[in-house]
Amino acid sequence: MTQEEKELNTCINQSRSSNTNHFYFLVMKKRVIFPVLAFVMAAGSVFATSMFVPETGYSNIQDVPDQGMQCVDRKLCDTEGQQTCTIELIVEGESKIVPLYRLEIDNTCDTNQLFERP
Repeated sequence: MTQEEKELNTCINQSRSSNTNHFYFLVMKKRVIFPVLAFVMAAGSVFATSMFVPETGYSNIQDVPDQGMQCVDRKLCDTEGQQTCTIELIVEGESKIVPLYRLEIDNTCDTNQLFERP
Protein backbone atom coordinates (compact mmCIF):
# COMPACT_ATOMS: atom_id res chain seq x y z
CA MET A 1 0.00 0.00 0.00
CA THR A 2 1.40 3.35 -0.98
CA GLN A 3 1.68 6.38 1.25
CA GLU A 4 -1.18 8.09 -0.61
CA GLU A 5 -3.46 5.10 -0.09
CA LYS A 6 -2.63 5.03 3.64
CA GLU A 7 -3.42 8.73 3.96
CA LEU A 8 -6.67 8.25 2.04
CA ASN A 9 -7.69 5.35 4.34
CA THR A 10 -6.83 7.40 7.41
CA CYS A 11 -8.89 10.30 6.10
CA ILE A 12 -11.85 7.99 5.33
CA ASN A 13 -11.70 6.39 8.79
CA GLN A 14 -11.59 9.77 10.49
CA SER A 15 -14.56 10.90 8.42
CA ARG A 16 -16.54 7.77 9.39
CA SER A 17 -15.69 8.28 13.04
CA SER A 18 -16.75 11.91 12.85
CA ASN A 19 -20.03 11.00 11.11
CA THR A 20 -20.74 8.29 13.71
CA ASN A 21 -20.15 10.74 16.56
CA HIS A 22 -22.34 13.32 14.87
CA PHE A 23 -25.11 10.76 14.30
CA TYR A 24 -24.89 9.59 17.92
CA PHE A 25 -25.12 13.20 19.09
CA LEU A 26 -28.26 13.80 17.00
CA VAL A 27 -29.94 10.64 18.31
CA MET A 28 -29.19 11.56 21.93
CA LYS A 29 -30.36 15.10 21.33
CA LYS A 30 -33.71 13.83 20.01
CA ARG A 31 -34.08 11.46 22.95
CA VAL A 32 -33.79 14.40 25.32
CA ILE A 33 -35.60 17.11 23.38
CA PHE A 34 -38.76 15.20 22.36
CA PRO A 35 -39.86 14.15 25.87
CA VAL A 36 -39.15 17.64 27.21
CA LEU A 37 -41.09 19.20 24.34
CA ALA A 38 -44.03 16.81 24.89
CA PHE A 39 -44.12 17.69 28.60
CA VAL A 40 -44.04 21.44 27.91
CA MET A 41 -46.85 21.16 25.35
CA ALA A 42 -48.98 19.07 27.72
CA ALA A 43 -48.48 21.52 30.57
CA GLY A 44 -49.33 24.44 28.29
CA SER A 45 -52.54 22.79 27.09
CA VAL A 46 -53.65 22.21 30.68
CA PHE A 47 -53.30 25.90 31.48
CA ALA A 48 -54.95 26.93 28.23
CA THR A 49 -58.03 24.76 28.74
CA SER A 50 -58.49 25.67 32.39
CA MET A 51 -58.41 29.35 31.57
CA PHE A 52 -62.12 29.44 30.65
CA VAL A 53 -64.23 27.27 32.92
CA PRO A 54 -67.83 27.02 31.70
CA GLU A 55 -70.43 27.57 34.37
CA THR A 56 -74.19 27.81 34.13
CA GLY A 57 -75.48 31.35 34.48
CA TYR A 58 -78.61 31.93 36.57
CA SER A 59 -81.02 34.85 36.64
CA ASN A 60 -82.21 35.91 40.08
CA ILE A 61 -85.72 36.71 41.22
CA GLN A 62 -84.85 40.36 41.93
CA ASP A 63 -84.12 40.93 38.20
CA VAL A 64 -86.95 38.69 36.92
CA PRO A 65 -89.79 38.78 39.50
CA ASP A 66 -92.14 36.57 37.46
CA GLN A 67 -89.70 33.64 37.06
CA GLY A 68 -91.23 31.90 40.10
CA MET A 69 -87.99 30.54 41.59
CA GLN A 70 -85.09 32.19 43.41
CA CYS A 71 -82.67 31.30 40.54
CA VAL A 72 -83.30 29.93 37.05
CA ASP A 73 -80.55 28.52 34.82
CA ARG A 74 -80.32 30.37 31.52
CA LYS A 75 -77.09 29.69 29.57
CA LEU A 76 -73.40 28.74 29.85
CA CYS A 77 -71.05 31.50 30.89
CA ASP A 78 -67.42 31.70 32.10
CA THR A 79 -65.94 32.52 35.49
CA GLU A 80 -63.44 34.97 33.94
CA GLY A 81 -63.58 37.34 31.03
CA GLN A 82 -64.19 40.88 29.84
CA GLN A 83 -67.89 41.16 29.03
CA THR A 84 -70.62 40.40 31.60
CA CYS A 85 -72.75 37.37 30.76
CA THR A 86 -76.31 38.53 30.08
CA ILE A 87 -79.52 37.37 28.48
CA GLU A 88 -82.41 39.34 27.02
CA LEU A 89 -85.78 38.49 28.59
CA ILE A 90 -89.30 39.92 28.58
CA VAL A 91 -89.82 41.19 32.13
CA GLU A 92 -93.24 42.60 33.02
CA GLY A 93 -94.03 43.08 29.35
CA GLU A 94 -90.78 44.87 28.47
CA SER A 95 -87.52 43.63 26.96
CA LYS A 96 -84.75 43.71 29.56
CA ILE A 97 -81.06 42.73 29.59
CA VAL A 98 -80.51 40.60 32.71
CA PRO A 99 -77.06 39.78 34.16
CA LEU A 100 -76.37 36.14 35.02
CA TYR A 101 -74.83 34.83 38.24
CA ARG A 102 -73.43 31.57 39.55
CA LEU A 103 -75.49 29.37 41.86
CA GLU A 104 -74.57 29.11 45.55
CA ILE A 105 -74.72 25.88 47.58
CA ASP A 106 -77.98 27.00 49.22
CA ASN A 107 -79.61 27.43 45.75
CA THR A 108 -79.48 31.22 45.83
CA CYS A 109 -77.79 33.37 43.22
CA ASP A 110 -74.29 34.62 44.00
CA THR A 111 -73.61 38.36 43.88
CA ASN A 112 -70.66 37.88 41.48
CA GLN A 113 -71.61 38.13 37.85
CA LEU A 114 -70.34 35.68 35.23
CA PHE A 115 -68.76 36.53 31.86
CA GLU A 116 -69.54 35.80 28.20
CA ARG A 117 -67.81 32.82 26.64
CA PRO A 118 -65.27 33.65 23.92
